[in-house]
Amino acid sequence: KLLAQPELRVNEPAQFRKESPDFDSRYEEPKPQPEPMPGPPELDTEKLAKLRREYLNKKFGRTGDVLKDISIRENKEIASRYFESRGFTEEHYKPYMEGIDFTKPVTLETINSGKKLWQFQVPGGRQGMWYSLTPNVKPTELGINPNALMYKTNYEAQRVLNIYQSTEKVTVLRSTAAPILDKFSIPKEPYDAIGGARQLTSDQRELFKLIDLGEL
Repeated sequence: KLLAQPELRVNEPAQFRKESPDFDSRYEEPKPQPEPMPGPPELDTEKLAKLRREYLNKKFGRTGDVLKDISIRENKEIASRYFESRGFTEEHYKPYMEGIDFTKPVTLETINSGKKLWQFQVPGGRQGMWYSLTPNVKPTELGINPNALMYKTNYEAQRVLNIYQSTEKVTVLRSTAAPILDKFSIPKEPYDAIGGARQLTSDQRELFKLIDLGEL
């Protein structure tokens, strides 16, 4: 017995499921894709590190040479301790520190009675606290202007080299004069001093007597 077969309608077109695109629909141009956003620039970490080191060195007065910076710090501590031992406050002795080249040795030294030292002063001026170990030196090498205002006047005068002598054993600070802009000798005429000479510092003026006046 044959199974019943579906009736075939030969007069009707075959029907197919529509799976292909509708080619009769309106064609649309594809929209351009936006260009990708550029990424962040690559950081030059080596350059950034160098700039930071330079900034910190300038801020804290460092040279960038570790061993040299350690030496400078130690020299500053020696000078600070000396001034503080003499009763100076940091505010008081800070300007004096500017006259010391801390890249060179700074030491405490005890000198005996009878030691000759030299100091540049204007005629009739007050005794200072900075001395030279030799007369063969120029004011600029000691960080000062060859000229200065006379004490409590507006008159300029040339400094002369006076000779002092220690009267008893005394401890002094030994250092090298720094290159500095001397603003105190003649305030209206700042003077670029070259520094470089060895110097002794002592505020104990009573332990150094004047034994000879310099000549112009």
